[in-house]
Amino acid sequence: MVTIQDFFYKPTPKEIRARGQPYKGPISKRGLVRIIEGLGPSEYLEIPPSMSLTPDPDRTTNYWKKHGKLVRLRSYDSKTAAEKDECAPWEQRKEAIENLSTVLEDSPEGFIYPVGMALSGLGELRNLRVTRLVNGIDGTRYDHWSVHHAPEGQKIKMWPYEPETRIATEGAGYWVELPSRTDGRRLPKFTIQHVPVVDNDNKWSLIYTVRSSHGCEDSANMAFFFQDPNTGIKDVVPLDDHYAAGRIQIIAYEQKKTDKEHEAEYARLRKQGRPVERIACVPMQMNELAFPTQEELDFDHNILTKVIIWRTVRDGGKVRNYSDTPNELEREVLHWNRAALRGERRSFFPTRRLRSLNVAYFQR
Repeated sequence: MVTIQDFFYKPTPKEIRARGQPYKGPISKRGLVRIIEGLGPSEYLEIPPSMSLTPDPDRTTNYWKKHGKLVRLRSYDSKTAAEKDECAPWEQRKEAIENLSTVLEDSPEGFIYPVGMALSGLGELRNLRVTRLVNGIDGTRYDHWSVHHAPEGQKIKMWPYEPETRIATEGAGYWVELPSRTDGRRLPKFTIQHVPVVDNDNKWSLIYTVRSSHGCEDSANMAFFFQDPNTGIKDVVPLDDHYAAGRIQIIAYEQKKTDKEHEAEYARLRKQGRPVERIACVPMQMNELAFPTQEELDFDHNILTKVIIWRTVRDGGKVRNYSDTPNELEREVLHWNRAALRGERRSFFPTRRLRSLNVAYFQR
């Protein structure tokens, strides 16, 4: 068994240096993603203080969390418009990443700085569902720990509660309960509501009404940072890593039912010697989060365990440099740059079941 604190442990610069040798080649922002991808098992990267992963190093991380670029997916004026367009969130992410690829190519420094992703609500409500790429990644890590490493009493729990008669029109509802990744204590259970699970026209609009009662400190901070003074948006629905872990539980639960529904068809194909492509359940098709591929998980593991960032601090008339590990904003920016460079298929379009992915962690 592995405790959740050990699974999510983030090594210090000293521990990273103790495991290998520094990368010796030239370093530039334009080549940073490729360098991190290519780090060997006993190799680490030190990013110099002159190479900030934010647009302006003199601004704080919190400033960029609130004022950095938010990647917005399509918005619709009405339920009818969303159902007519029939564009799933994954298709919208693909469209957004393709646009970012062009921005990356045109950037003088070959680097971009998105800080998150948003889906607007329908019509005049325009409430905002906000998430970060690292939330989908950490939700995947959460679920992997629960399935493969957690003691029975600490596993993530999920159970449905919405009456069957309302699911087709209003979506399904679920309770989720999971432990804190910092101290292992059980967090208050929360709901995820209006999840599209039935394959009908309503699924195209229900995704813009999904809500959660979850309210940890991280989600409260996300709600604050993503409030938009330019549009007056104050109703922010944060989709953090706890929410993402719950969503994966829901996907696994509903996928079992979908597999059972189509088992006769799969058996017929196997008997005929034909390939079997399992049908994804509606909660996976209509998933508003960006879940990672194996390549993206490996890239994330390198960020967390093989990258050191040098920072500059000015105190009065004195200037000093110190080494640190990437913070959540820098990690997010690096993932957007990889997505723009490699494309959606290689970054955030997993073709394997999420629970079959290999999720590595730093073993002390």
